[in-house]
Amino acid sequence: MARTDIFRVIPGERDGPPFCVRGVERVLDQIGRERSVPHEMRIRTRNAEATKAALLAAGARAFAEHGFSGATLDSVADEANVNKAMVAYYFGDKAGLFQAILEEAVEHILASVARDVDASADPRTQLAAYIAALGEMMAARPFFPAMMLRDYQSGRFQRHPVLVERLLSFSRITHRILADGEARGVFRPTDHHLMHLTIVGSLSYFVASQRFRDDLAASGASATALPSMPQLEEFIANLTETVLDGVGV
Repeated sequence: MARTDIFRVIPGERDGPPFCVRGVERVLDQIGRERSVPHEMRIRTRNAEATKAALLAAGARAFAEHGFSGATLDSVADEANVNKAMVAYYFGDKAGLFQAILEEAVEHILASVARDVDASADPRTQLAAYIAALGEMMAARPFFPAMMLRDYQSGRFQRHPVLVERLLSFSRITHRILADGEARGVFRPTDHHLMHLTIVGSLSYFVASQRFRDDLAASGASATALPSMPQLEEFIANLTETVLDGVGV
């Protein structure tokens, strides 16, 4: 093809730039517009995620410290360093924020259990892994057991059927592991609900009372009142041994 064919001009636009130059300019302009929009959207998405995360963290601390009634959206927004209107924008109201915090925690803990507990393993290994996963994930989210204990007492959970259903997933896991152990002959028959309360209740109380033990140790009073101040790993090991001894044949 002749060079003049490549750099031909459009009839009636002989004074303008060659066709290929204008085409390149249009392509580059289009690419620029297409790239700029996703970039702006990514910035907005990152900002939105950061705002939601800040509100979830601030809300978790407020609800754990003051309960649902005592926590205020003004204090949550101030700690998160965002406008109070953002709570309504992302969560609807205080109840929506409360539920979102618990749902996020439950999903993370369930994901950890699913990752760490091998359903094909020996039931004793499964039970030990289950207790460890629950304890470690609760300790990583100390607001979770505090919020649960407060709101079990107040009866708020009954008003969140979706959340209740997700929480019941933990008792189902306990039942599955114990039933598996009984079927394989390594666990004796027990009341699965009572065993579930023993496991979850012990871990929840240990995590929720951590600050009390820390304050007691700092005051020096623990030397006589509580001579032993177990850390999480020790408590999990002791609880695991106690539970396995209790269900073992």
